[in-house]
This record gives sequence, structure tokens and C-alpha cells, in this order.
Amino acid sequence: MLSALRQLGQRRLQTSLTVLGVAVGAAVFVMMGGLGVNAAQVMNRLFDYHEDKVYVVNAEGLSSLQTGTIEHPLTADMVAELEAIDGVEMVLCAAALGLDDEEVLQGIPYMIYGGTTGSGDKREGFWGRWEIAEGRAFEESETGVGVAGADMLTRLDAEVGDTVTVRGRKIEIVGVMKRQSWPSLDQCLMLPLTNTQEMTVEALPAVFQDVDPADMAMQAVIYPEEGVDPSVLAERIAAEVPAVKVMDIAEMRAMLEETSWMVASAALLATACLLAIVAGALPIVNTMSVSVADQTRDIGVKRALG
Repeated sequence: MLSALRQLGQRRLQTSLTVLGVAVGAAVFVMMGGLGVNAAQVMNRLFDYHEDKVYVVNAEGLSSLQTGTIEHPLTADMVAELEAIDGVEMVLCAAALGLDDEEVLQGIPYMIYGGTTGSGDKREGFWGRWEIAEGRAFEESETGVGVAGADMLTRLDAEVGDTVTVRGRKIEIVGVMKRQSWPSLDQCLMLPLTNTQEMTVEALPAVFQDVDPADMAMQAVIYPEEGVDPSVLAERIAAEVPAVKVMDIAEMRAMLEETSWMVASAALLATACLLAIVAGALPIVNTMSVSVADQTRDIGVKRALG
């Protein structure tokens, strides 16, 4: 035992590298476990928000809130029909587009979102609930103002109170969200719905520039009146407004789980790459250090012997 400890003491560099390799492996294991736990917590929060609401899209097809793709949006007339249905307390429309034209080509893009409700520092929308960490939230009646996610603020290289140019428009950052550990919110810029819809129309080809921005809602979140069963309301909507498709909670859960898997996969891939680099580098360095140490000893002996 003492001999083994003595050998470790004599080979300090090799011992240190070995211990470092073990520590890195343990840290990565803990990190991956933490990512899994965090993803589960985020998904539970999203499900808690979504399970008592009804979601509708244009019956002709689903527009993508992940990439900002608009194929068949909800029009203002459809929204008016939904608002007139018995048992509907509020129809909250949602719109989205990439921070720039290149964003939608990336894995987890930075997005511009529109469509929120709430009061004070606590708001919510299609993307879940969020809270102000610094500054203030905007009112939907305002224009030219926005609230940035924690990562979006860094991407814009801005602080609360700064004015930035986004898709050719001047936007004052009036607040920043508390970090959610969820890219859909951390990497987003929340704007009033009207601003987001206007920017969506401006991003369309010239032939579509005469489209009414109010007709550019991608999806709608329907809040039932108190005491109204969401499943019953969903059936009523499907019967009275055939131009829309009702998404039940099972479909919403599947869509959110797919998004969660994409985020988790990206994080795990990055972690695995880091682990592979470290795991590959440490044995090489360790082997080289042993070789140099052994040859240094041999050279010293030969020089001493002449």
C-alpha cells in the first residue's frame, strides 16, 4: 500500500491527469442527469398551463410556431366567430417569425413572438407562463416595445432601456424575462401581437404585401369561461366553426414532447462531444508525460555514466 502511494507521489503529473479524467467523467454524468431532471420540470410546467385550454388552427393546415412558417393562418373573421361561441372567455392569438431570415434554418432559432395576456410582471401565452426579472412588461396596446428572454438579450447585445433594430424596426427593450431554461422563451423576443403580425406581413414576398396583418395569426389559445369543461367547449367549437381544427391536449402534449426532445438532444449531443474531446485528450497527454518522464530519467543516467 505504501509502495503504491509512493509511486503515485513520484508520478504527480500522471496521477493528477488520471484524477482529472475521473472528475470530468463524474461531472458530465451529473450534468446529464441534471439536464434530464430540468427538462422534465419544464415539460410539467408547460402541461400544467396547457391542459385546461383549447387550441385551434386553420383547418387547411398547421402553421409552424417553431420556425415562423405561415401556410394557413387564422383570419380575423375566424377569430371573431370563435369569440362569439358560448363558453369562450377569451381568444388569445399567437404569431411568430424568426429574428432574421436565417434563423429558421438553425437548430433552435431565436424567435419573435406575439400574443400574451396577464397583468403586472406575470404574463402568459401559447409558449407558457413567464415573469419579468428586470424592467416591466408591455401592454398589448403599446407599439415598438418588447420583452427579451435572457439569451435573446445577450444575442441583441442590449440592456433594459436600450433601443435595438429588429427586422428594420426600432424596438425598445422594456424588460427581460426570468430565465426559464427553455429555449422557446429564453431565446425569444416578445412583442405586442399587432407588431408581430405587421412584421410577418413585411417578411412575405412582395405579392402578399397587401395582406391584412390582422389575418396573420398562426394559432389561437381559447380560455374557457369558469366552470366550462374544455373538452365540451372543444366539441362545440368544432361543430360551430368548421373552418378551424381543434387540437386536443393529446396533440399538444405530443407537439411539446417533440420540441422537448429536440432541445434535450442538442444539449446531450454538445455534452457528449465535450466528453469525447476530454476523454480522448487525457490519455494522450498522460502517455506523452510518462514517455517524457521515462526518457528524461534514462538520459540523466547515461549522461552521469559518460
